[in-house]
Amino acid sequence: MQELYASEAHLQKKVCQYLDIVLPDFSIYHHSANEGRGNKVQFYMKLYLMGFKSGWPDLEIFVPDCKP
Repeated sequence: MQELYASEAHLQKKVCQYLDIVLPDFSIYHHSANEGRGNKVQFYMKLYLMGFKSGWPDLEIFVPDCKP
C-alpha cells in the first residue's frame, strides 16, 4: 500500500487546513503536544505535572451546539 502522507505531522497539518475551511463559525480545534523532545524523562515529567493523560487524542475539535 502506498502512503499518501510523509508523516503523521504532515497528515495532521492537512487535516487542520481542511478544518479551517469547513468548520462553522465559533468552532475551534486544538492539538495536544504529546511528542517527546530532548530529555524525555524531564519532558514527560513536565507534561505529567501539567495534566498530561496517556491515550488522549492528538487533535480535539469543538463545535458549538454539536452533540457527539
